[in-house]
Amino acid sequence: NRCTARCPQCLRYNPNYRLKSGLNKNDLSFDLIKSQIDKSIFENCDQVAHSGTTGDPTMNPEIVPIIDYIQKINPKIFVRIHTNGDMHDPDWWYNFGLLMKNTPSDVQFAIDGLSDTHELYRVNTKYERIIENAKAFIKSGASSSWQFIYFKHNQHQIPEAKELASQLGFKRFKPRRSTRFIFNNKTKVTNKGKTWFLEPSTIINEEMITGLDSKKDCISCQSMDYKIIYIYPDGTVWPCYFLGGIHVWNKNDPHLQIDWSIIKR
Repeated sequence: NRCTARCPQCLRYNPNYRLKSGLNKNDLSFDLIKSQIDKSIFENCDQVAHSGTTGDPTMNPEIVPIIDYIQKINPKIFVRIHTNGDMHDPDWWYNFGLLMKNTPSDVQFAIDGLSDTHELYRVNTKYERIIENAKAFIKSGASSSWQFIYFKHNQHQIPEAKELASQLGFKRFKPRRSTRFIFNNKTKVTNKGKTWFLEPSTIINEEMITGLDSKKDCISCQSMDYKIIYIYPDGTVWPCYFLGGIHVWNKNDPHLQIDWSIIKR
């Protein structure tokens, strides 16, 4: 649950843009995985997603041996990793790509705009460093995706970013509309003495109909539909990543408008 970025709509932060308690403390350890998860689980898994709900998986110092261990148990398992790509250097990413290249896998880099807009949301990351890391990873021959979360301030760059993604060698370009405007249609961001506002995109993406756009009366549970289990960095087990980390947050957090009696049960 560690990360260097300060993305203002991330679940790591409260409405006052303060880091929630209980974070920047845990990495899921290699020893815990080996000792507490039977190999038969990985043998029968279709996919393992390293998706840091409140952190970046590549900050785990044991991410390489963990992935290597899982892939050796089941060479057919699909390994998916979500990262902002800001950690480490190009050499690390090239070698990481060599680990992934001959296996079913995909590393998804979160790049939310171009050089003039990316850091408005991905605060504390560097666009140029991420691009260099991604290029090194792609050079290894491994599969990668560019995820582009778009707001009003960067939506006009989607075509240019998509073209750049193709030129750099990304296998996929994934535009995603932010739906994390919890209280109103503006999110205030203050960083290094500067203040700006994030506003929702005016483009409605039919693939993203949650949050502000939701018109559904019922919920499809991914844990039940796809047999998902989520393991949080401290070793606790949850039905899915949407619930990962809620046990260390305040009950009144706006991200937690849920019935706690159901969670306890």
